[in-house]
Amino acid sequence: MNITIGQESYRIPDSWNALSRDQYIMLCRMIETLKDPHTVKVSFLFFLLGLTPQEGKPSDEGCYLWQGDWLIFLDTETIAEMTAGVDFLFTNDEDYLLLNPQISANHFPRITVRKKILVGPSDKLMNVRLNEFIHADSMYHQFIKTSDPMALNKLLACLWRRKDPQITEDSPLYRGDLRIAFNPYTLESQGGIMSFLSEQVKLGCFLFYAGSRGFIARRFPNLFSVKTSSYSPDAYMSLCYDLCNGDVSKINLILDSYIYDVFMFLENSIENKHKS
Repeated sequence: MNITIGQESYRIPDSWNALSRDQYIMLCRMIETLKDPHTVKVSFLFFLLGLTPQEGKPSDEGCYLWQGDWLIFLDTETIAEMTAGVDFLFTNDEDYLLLNPQISANHFPRITVRKKILVGPSDKLMNVRLNEFIHADSMYHQFIKTSDPMALNKLLACLWRRKDPQITEDSPLYRGDLRIAFNPYTLESQGGIMSFLSEQVKLGCFLFYAGSRGFIARRFPNLFSVKTSSYSPDAYMSLCYDLCNGDVSKINLILDSYIYDVFMFLENSIENKHKS
C-alpha cells in the first residue's frame, strides 16, 4: 500500500506476512508495551513511515512529527485515514479491536534461552508432526482460556527444541526438520526454561502459532468445522484411533506423521462421506 505525505510517497506492508522480521519484532514490542489497539496502530504506522513524534508539542488537533530533518504536522483526520493502511492488524468485534494475527512466516526460526539455541518449526508449521501439534494445540487453548503463563511456556516448548546433533540439511536422515524428536514427558522442565524468554519473543512466537493454526483451519475447513470443541490430547487421540482402524500398533506411526499429511487424509475422508 502506498501513502503520500507532502511530496514523499511511502510503501508499507499490507498484510502480516508482508512484514519484515524487524517490522514484526517492533510490532510485537509495541503490542506488549502499548496495549491499546488504537495506539499500537498509530505508533506502528509512524514507525513504518519513519516518522518520529516530537516530544513536548501535544495537540488535540493532530500531531507534530519529524520527517527526517523536517518538522511536519498531521491533523487527526489525516492520521485516521492513514491508519486504515494497517487495519489488517486487528479485526472488529462489536466495539472492540482484537488482534488478527494472520501470519504464517516464522520470524523466530531460532531463539536463545539460557545460552541454549532452540530451533523452531518451519513456516505454516509445515514440518510439525501430529504428536507435538496435539500437545501444542492443547496448551494454546489453555492459554487463551486461562492466560496461564506456564501454558504459553509449554506451547513454545512443544515447538522450539534443541537441534538434533545427528541431523544436517544434507544428511540422509533429514526430513525437513532439524529439531530433536518431541518428547511430551519433558514439557514440564522445558516449559520452565521457556519462562526465561522475553515477553516480546514469547508474543512473537505465540502470534506465529495462532496465525499458522488459522491458515491450517482454512486449509482444512471440513476437518476443523466438525472436530470436537475439546482441544485436549484425549480429544485429538480419538482421531488417531479412527485412523488406526482398531490397530493400536499404528498409533506411534500416526503420531510421528506430519500434520498436513494426516489432515489432508482426514479432510478427504470427510469430503467423501459428504458425497456418499
